[in-house]
Amino acid sequence: MDSNIGLEVRRLLTKELGNLGIKTLNEQCDELGIKPELLKPNDLALISSRMARALRSHVGDEKAQKVGKDIQKIKLLSELGALGRNDPGYERRLLDIHSRIASLCYSANDWDEAFEHYEKVRRLCKKLGDDLKLGEAYNAIGYIHVSRSDWDEALKYFELSHELAVKINRPLGMAEAQRGLGYVNWRISKYEKALEYLSQAMEFANTSEDSRTQGLVNLEMGLVYNEMGELSKGLEYFTASLGYFQEINDYEQMARAYNNIGDTHMTKKEWEKALEYLDFCMEIAEKYNIIKFKGWCKMNKSECLSGLNRPDEAIPELEQALELFESIEDVMGICYVYRNFGLANRLLKNYDLALEYFEKSEKINDMLKSPFNSALLYLDWGYLYRDMGKKADAKKMITKATDIFRDVDASHWLEQAENALSKI
Repeated sequence: MDSNIGLEVRRLLTKELGNLGIKTLNEQCDELGIKPELLKPNDLALISSRMARALRSHVGDEKAQKVGKDIQKIKLLSELGALGRNDPGYERRLLDIHSRIASLCYSANDWDEAFEHYEKVRRLCKKLGDDLKLGEAYNAIGYIHVSRSDWDEALKYFELSHELAVKINRPLGMAEAQRGLGYVNWRISKYEKALEYLSQAMEFANTSEDSRTQGLVNLEMGLVYNEMGELSKGLEYFTASLGYFQEINDYEQMARAYNNIGDTHMTKKEWEKALEYLDFCMEIAEKYNIIKFKGWCKMNKSECLSGLNRPDEAIPELEQALELFESIEDVMGICYVYRNFGLANRLLKNYDLALEYFEKSEKINDMLKSPFNSALLYLDWGYLYRDMGKKADAKKMITKATDIFRDVDASHWLEQAENALSKI
């Protein structure tokens, strides 16, 4: 494949970026004194990192990183093609290459291809008795199932990962697996279980002294407490997570923490305070062109603007957020944007349009299987029917929301829903 490396890289860049990709490649190769058509496998590690940096300001951090990782994958596939069965340590080298390719595909959200390589990793690990790599593979497979909202399969693989981490006494592996179990239970609104797993993850993360994992566990503890309605606790955990992310300069997770702090103030109807933290999020997201959190920041800002009774200003923010989410296929983000379009249009008295957006949001919620998010939507839907003068429909929707909030023990929202119900 060596003679075709340059062709493979150009084909990739043309597909992903068109002329911009080829122009940037030519510039980077020229600076390194390399002819693009004569690229060798050993050139690609440097080329991939330089391309990611050069492209970030043009296409965003996520896209730039994906292109860089795809270039690295070309290098690994070249190594795979050159590997012979009679080479010393053939199966061990095969495992290493498939593991690295799987990790690249996983981090670039290429779930199907990642899954194929993780399956090969799984078989080779069992044959070679490599419990460390097998546990890591199980954990990653768990998150692939999370991306598909396949909660039962995700739980199964996180449990398998945890068993292996215990077997080889690896605290960081235990922390990662318990965090996965906690995350899934949060997503399906089983808060007590989520807190139990995340508390255990915290202990193992502290033992391992891995700052990123410590930050993520704190952040996800905050998410659970927020949905339970314990907003002060949520803020404490989000703020704690921020310290860990600042320590390691993890700008994406810093943006996420600021976004969640803003979201908490928004839940408390502290609109100006929320906007202040969302501005912190946007500052980082803009500087590093992190498309995901540009989208979430704009989406949350729109809800603040609606809360301040400025829905006409919320609409442009939502249009931009939707475009950003669609560009990276953030399904949860799109679901929330549709809900917030409904909120803004309700305030603008565009009732039919609001109804249309709520229906779109419900379809995605049904796919994501998140009870809490469904309840939030039904509550807003009930307010819409109330404003339309459809009291029976309003009562039906708010009752659905009330039942879910009570079932998952989301006290803050249950109180709001019961109060709304009593006034119909």
